[in-house]
Amino acid sequence: MLGRDLEIRLTGKLNGSVFRKPLLDNSIHTGYNWQDMLAKMEKKLLETQFVLCIENEGCEDLEKRKFYQILPDEKAAQEGYLRVIDESQEDYLYPESYFIFFELPREAQEALIAIG
Repeated sequence: MLGRDLEIRLTGKLNGSVFRKPLLDNSIHTGYNWQDMLAKMEKKLLETQFVLCIENEGCEDLEKRKFYQILPDEKAAQEGYLRVIDESQEDYLYPESYFIFFELPREAQEALIAIG
């Protein structure tokens, strides 16, 4: 019976029918507070910044006309650089002049994060 209960909680399905609401409050049984988790994800998304590459001279891991996620790096910014997650999926410093800052809609940010 435990296996069947676990199947219902994980998939939300029983004999092919889909439940419209959770059977149990997951925070009680798993120790997770999903609302706090969603709030943290939302905050992270709002803090995420993207730039558009307009120059890639001497940079094999950058493509012109492509959006890149940047990571906060105050010291690099003071020197005129951005910490960019490039095509290698690693973060490196590139000249700020190679990029234009953009404020993207939430859906676009989510899509770009999911692709990376």
